[in-house]
Amino acid sequence: MEMRDKCDSVVFMYDGDCGFCSKSVNFLLDNSDAESMKFCALQSEFSAEVFGEHGMEANLTSSYLLKNGKLHADSSAVLHAAALCRFPVKALSVFLIVPPFLRNFIYRSIAKNRHSISKYIADRCRIPTESEKKRFIV
Repeated sequence: MEMRDKCDSVVFMYDGDCGFCSKSVNFLLDNSDAESMKFCALQSEFSAEVFGEHGMEANLTSSYLLKNGKLHADSSAVLHAAALCRFPVKALSVFLIVPPFLRNFIYRSIAKNRHSISKYIADRCRIPTESEKKRFIV
């Protein structure tokens, strides 16, 4: 897939070395349709290109959503991703009306402790189906 084609898709970018983040991606996979979004680790070449084009550096404690050429970060990324999911997850996007400084305070508190939280989440590796594999940009 060409860089421009990837950018035309909605892409959720996450810390690929984080169990909590991987579980979050699994949740999005389970609650969204194949055409709604793709997924990419922040450690990937594609992510480096995206951040280079935006004049930014990726922060591994953040997740990002690239949508219509705009890069959403932190709670905005998660809530915009939720908006692309099926109901009832889609309803979480209502929290976009909450001021970002409040949403991001909660987001960053969780992000800062994400590796500790991972210990309490069932540790099962997901083997993606063929259709799910197509949703990942490597």
